Amino acid sequence: MIQIFFVEMDHSLHSSRYDSLYSMLPPETKKIIDLFHFEANRRIRIASEILLRCQICRSTGLHAADLQFGRQEFGKPYLISEPAFHFNVSHSGNGLALGVSDVPIGVDTEQIRKEDRRVARRIFTDREYDWVYASPEQEDLRFFEIWTKKEAYMKWTGSGFAMKTKSFDVLDPLTNGHISSIQINQYWISAYASHMPGNIDITRISEDELYDMAIYFMQ
Repeated sequence: MIQIFFVEMDHSLHSSRYDSLYSMLPPETKKIIDLFHFEANRRIRIASEILLRCQICRSTGLHAADLQFGRQEFGKPYLISEPAFHFNVSHSGNGLALGVSDVPIGVDTEQIRKEDRRVARRIFTDREYDWVYASPEQEDLRFFEIWTKKEAYMKWTGSGFAMKTKSFDVLDPLTNGHISSIQINQYWISAYASHMPGNIDITRISEDELYDMAIYFMQ
C-alpha cells in the first residue's frame, strides 16, 4: 500500500478555522508552530500536522490523542505504537505532500522555479548535471525532477542530507527500491519505496476538505 496526498494551499480557509485546527494539536506541536514568524509558514505546518494525523487515524484506527512519535538517528519521524506504518512529509511554497505506506517511504516536493547551476554542480552527479542542462527549454523542470528524486531517496534511507548527494545517481536504477515522479501545476513530487507502482496515485485535498477531515478524526 502506497498513498500520496497533496494539498496546494490557496488560503481559501478563514483564519479562524486555522485557529481551530491549531487548537486540535498537542502542546508540544503547538510550541514548534509558535516559533514560526510568518503566517504562511505557520499555516502549512498546521496543515501538515493535521493531514498526517488524520491519515494515521484513518489507516490505523488509532485516536488522535493517542498518537506518539519518535525520531530515528538522523531525525526521520516514526509512529511509536505502529512501527509498520510508514510516512513521510514534504512541503515547498504552498504545496504539501504526504506519503503513507506499509514499507519505508521517502517523499519530496518542490515548487518549480528557476534552476540554480551552482547548486546543481554542488549536489548532482556529473551525469545528472549534464542531463539537466542538455535541454535548455526543460532546465527548470529537469532540475527539480532530479532534486526531488535525490531527496526522496535520501529521506527513504533515513539519513537525509547526512548522505553524500553525489554518492548515488537517480538516472540509474537504485538498489532496494523504486522511484516515481509527477508534476502537479507548479510542483514536482517524487516518492521512493521498496515497492513502488509505475505511476504515483495522488489524492488531492483542498483546504476545506482538510478542515472537514480534522473535524471527523481529530475531535
